[in-house]
Amino acid sequence: MADTPENQAEYPQMANQKAGCGFPIARMIGLFSLATGAANRVAIAAYQGKQTGETSLLRSMLHLVVAGRILLSDRYYASFWLFAAGMMKKIDVVARAHHLRKLDFRRGSKLGYLDQVVEYRKPHRPDWMSKKEYMKYPDVIRVRHLRYKVHQKGYRTRQVTLATTLLNGEVLHGRRSCIALW
Repeated sequence: MADTPENQAEYPQMANQKAGCGFPIARMIGLFSLATGAANRVAIAAYQGKQTGETSLLRSMLHLVVAGRILLSDRYYASFWLFAAGMMKKIDVVARAHHLRKLDFRRGSKLGYLDQVVEYRKPHRPDWMSKKEYMKYPDVIRVRHLRYKVHQKGYRTRQVTLATTLLNGEVLHGRRSCIALW
C-alpha cells in the first residue's frame, strides 16, 4: 500500500519494522463469480490484530453469499467451522483438504475408490466465538473426501484431495453457480 499517514493509521506496518522502513500492510479476501470472473465482494483489514485474519474476514461476509451457491476455497478454509456455517446457510463448500487433517480412506462411508463420506466432530469452542453462537453449530457434520491424480504433460503427476459438503455430485451436476474465494 502507499506509505501515507492515513494508510499507516488504518493499516500499520509490521511491529518489528523500524518506523519509516516499511509500508502499510493489509489483509484482503474476495469473492468472485466463476461464471463471469467478476469480483462480487471484498473485505479488507489490518494485517495484525483481533478479528483481522482471513477466516474472520470470510465470516464477516459469508452472509452475503446467496443460498444454493457453491463456495470454492483453498485448503486454509477447509475447517469444521466453514463447512458447518456453509451447511447452516445452505451454501455448499469445496476446498482442498487441510494438510493437517489426517485422512484415512479405509474409514467412513465409501462412495468409490478414494471417495468417502466422513464425520467431522465439533471442536472445542474457540476464543473468538460466544457460547450462544457455539451452541448453534451441529455437533457432527458429514463431509466428502475425494482424491484424484492430475496428469499434465511435462510435469510430475500430483495428487489432489478435496473436502466438500457436496455429498452426491450426480444430483448437482450443472445446476448451481460457483463463487470462488481468493
